[in-house]
Amino acid sequence: MSHFQLFLLLAGTHFLALLSPGPDFFLVLRTSTRFGSRAGVLTSAGIALANAVYVLCALSGVALMQRAPLLLESIRWLGCGYLAWLGWRILRSSRSAPLDEGLTALPPPRGSVFIAGFLSGLLNPKNALFYFSLLSVATPPGTPVALRVFYGVWMVSVVFGWDALLALGLGNGAVRRFLLRQVALIEKALGCVFLAIAGGILAAGVAGK
Repeated sequence: MSHFQLFLLLAGTHFLALLSPGPDFFLVLRTSTRFGSRAGVLTSAGIALANAVYVLCALSGVALMQRAPLLLESIRWLGCGYLAWLGWRILRSSRSAPLDEGLTALPPPRGSVFIAGFLSGLLNPKNALFYFSLLSVATPPGTPVALRVFYGVWMVSVVFGWDALLALGLGNGAVRRFLLRQVALIEKALGCVFLAIAGGILAAGVAGK
């Protein structure tokens, strides 16, 4: 395959993966709905940085997940714990915060939403496996360094652009006003989703032993 064909394969597969809702999507949804588009974009920036870490590891040719299974297992359990904590915290917030408070909630410090996005992306072992698998196919031996760098910059930029676009759409205008009317229901659903994902990771880890 030519480099152009490999790029189309990489770009198409990567974007289709972004369309599948996961913890990062739900975090952007929750942050943008409750605190507005600016907080959602900052969360998106944190998610993109976490993706950049995994892309850099994959592009460096370090078979991190194959050579260090204990590291993968550690990331898996850290991610499980973080998602369970996040789900519990969101459920607690949905019970304790009245609707009026949700409608007028001030955004948290910028650093906190950025860090939340970064941790969401970093503590998701699927991100590490996805990038390593995809780049191992799209960058065969002999791929120019400049092209590898382009691939990495492209994917990180698309992650940020897509999540930021979602944040802008969810955090502004009529969409946000509609979502804010349902904020308690949305947060209960999102909290259950995070707990379900954590439970799935836990069950997969136990079954794999």
